[in-house]
Amino acid sequence: MSAESVLIYYGVKLPVSKQEVEELENEEHPAQMTARRLGLDCDWGYATVLMNECYLFIGKELGTMGCEHHWNQEIGDADLSRIIAQTKAALKQAGFKGEPKLLMHFRADL
Repeated sequence: MSAESVLIYYGVKLPVSKQEVEELENEEHPAQMTARRLGLDCDWGYATVLMNECYLFIGKELGTMGCEHHWNQEIGDADLSRIIAQTKAALKQAGFKGEPKLLMHFRADL
């Protein structure tokens, strides 16, 4: 059984088609492989409970908060600045487009 949670990332969020989900499940999606090769974290999931929009998160996972995860978390200024700089550089090197952002994604318990 799982519980609702919030995934927290610094990076980019890429839309993926339903046809790409199997590649994501098998960790064989080209973007996943490129990101991991450069030391970036990857995660993916549906944006709504209707499961009609799926996204791939690439960058640095800052944490997951919820009943079965952390309740509280802290990241200091120096660590956050380092994470931002390293993640931006790796995303650029990997060729991922889009401005990196702080991404917070709610995961419903379906």
